Amino acid sequence: KSLYRALQNAQDFPEALPAGRKRLLELLDHTVNLTLSTSSQSSTILSIPSFSPESLNDFLQSAEDATTAKFDAYLHHRKQGSGREMFPNREYAEYWIWQSAPVKYVDGAWLGGVHRIDTLPKDRRWSKTAWQILSEELGDGDLEKNHVAVYEKLVNSVCDIGRGDERRFIDSAVNPNNDARVWTAAVSQLAVSLYADELLPEILGFNMAYELLPYHLLLTIHELRELDLDPYYFLLHVIDSGDCGHATMGLEAVVGLINAAETEEEQAELWRRVQAGFILAESLPTTPTPPSRATNRIIELFGRKAVTARPMHTSCPAEIGGKSGKTLAQWLDPDVYNQHCMVFIQALVNSRWIVRGDPKNSKLIQELRWGGRMFGAFTLEEVDALRMWIEELNDTTYLITPSKAAGAYQRFVGRTTLDRSFPPLPHTPSLPDPPPKALGRILDLPPIEL
Repeated sequence: KSLYRALQNAQDFPEALPAGRKRLLELLDHTVNLTLSTSSQSSTILSIPSFSPESLNDFLQSAEDATTAKFDAYLHHRKQGSGREMFPNREYAEYWIWQSAPVKYVDGAWLGGVHRIDTLPKDRRWSKTAWQILSEELGDGDLEKNHVAVYEKLVNSVCDIGRGDERRFIDSAVNPNNDARVWTAAVSQLAVSLYADELLPEILGFNMAYELLPYHLLLTIHELRELDLDPYYFLLHVIDSGDCGHATMGLEAVVGLINAAETEEEQAELWRRVQAGFILAESLPTTPTPPSRATNRIIELFGRKAVTARPMHTSCPAEIGGKSGKTLAQWLDPDVYNQHCMVFIQALVNSRWIVRGDPKNSKLIQELRWGGRMFGAFTLEEVDALRMWIEELNDTTYLITPSKAAGAYQRFVGRTTLDRSFPPLPHTPSLPDPPPKALGRILDLPPIEL
């Protein structure tokens, strides 16, 4: 979260530049290694070992056809009486909207550095196409059409967590979103934009993957409408993804860049680099982590306890949830519990009552034992469910720390030299010193801090 904030405000945090590069290479290594290790690569872009415009077009069309067929099947099941798949109720949809904000607030950021004054002449035709996509993402100068502004309006209709570039946006007391999945995807988009000239093939591949029509986008539009929530932000991404939209423009840029290569060897390397960028985007989910079975069980458990528990806590003034927190009696008000149960669970996880992955040292479990103030309030089976849930909270799947995959990207694309530090860029202006109350030296932080 700190790196996200720093990359959003790189003019105030120049130390974020080498940290961003380091993180980007870690993510490229991880995602390339993950895809290469997949038992079946027939559904990945690696199914095209050698570049051809026809093969690439067929691959992308096949992916879109599969999405369309899946959505048609969904609509059929809904007509037969099946329930929603994305959002069981409006409360969860609102929760999902603000949990998605880290990614949506950097929409198009991966193209933020393309088509600069020092872009190589041989690349300018294709970087210009990418820049046009970026310009349209930003509303072509019209703030009302700016995709980030459209999403901000949606988020502000359900809560106030601040803008993506504000300090309070990463403050858990204001925005209790610690979902590593969305923060990691957002950081990848910000970081890749820093090296637009050096990594243009990867960025064009990254963009091509993002402009594909995903199944969850169609579900989101359909189900938000049912819940009387504005789906326009998501509708924009269906409109600009079609026959003459961003998906087509992104494909044209990739094909043009590779076809302009002077040798077969250069063309092969460019294709591998496009594949690496595509894999980076495709392997980092941009949607919030869905509630697990254990989490759903805990939500239901607290819901059952709410009726009897609320009066037991009316005299307790302590709040859970930081600056925007509530007392336990307010959280467990049975009349509104279902409206804020997901936020309550997030607040509880971030509180002193829970030690992620460590039920034994979690105050909640200690108070449920013999001698604790809540002994007997939960059955042994319910306490076991809480223990399993707390253990699960230590899942580090999307933290993606450095691993044995180091160097996988470089080996895959065949780049014999790759500076893993931050090279000086000729177009980088001199930046002011960070403000006195800066977040701290980014270089001293681990790869990602939650």
